[in-house]
Amino acid sequence: MKRTKKANSKTSRKRRRIVMERLTKLGEDDGSFDVENWHRVGPQRRIDAVWELSVDHWGKKGIDLRTLKMDKSVERLFVRRTK
Repeated sequence: MKRTKKANSKTSRKRRRIVMERLTKLGEDDGSFDVENWHRVGPQRRIDAVWELSVDHWGKKGIDLRTLKMDKSVERLFVRRTK
């Protein structure tokens, strides 16, 4: 009988850190590395990265960071189809 260690709820919720890097010469970058990186990390990490950059930006502008929150006023998007 195999014994398996149960995952701690704290560690099972931790994100796996992904590190990607590529060295290119100036002017030779076609942007494919960035596209691959952002596709690999997934939508939630992309949102987290945008939020982190926004907080840094607002902090440098002197905005009180305690007043920041994500605007969740958009509930549904509709696509208009034209014929």
